[in-house]
Amino acid sequence: MASELRANVEKGGRGGPYGWLGMTPDQRIAELLYHVAKLTYAQRQFLQGDGDASAVLEFAADCGNCALMVVDGLGVLGVRG
Repeated sequence: MASELRANVEKGGRGGPYGWLGMTPDQRIAELLYHVAKLTYAQRQFLQGDGDASAVLEFAADCGNCALMVVDGLGVLGVRG
């Protein structure tokens, strides 16, 4: 997952022109939901025998990274309740 997050930073940086800090909170949630839908589809394909584990792992990592982007955008990354 850390490598996926680094790849996203390299694509535009967290605060760059295409970074997640430039997105609204709703846009970050929409991005997370988009990746959850991709994971859901990959899981369904895998369970039916038509998909492979690598797609499930990739989309699960994407979901985790998007969740981190949500909390980072809110400024609560690393904050303990």
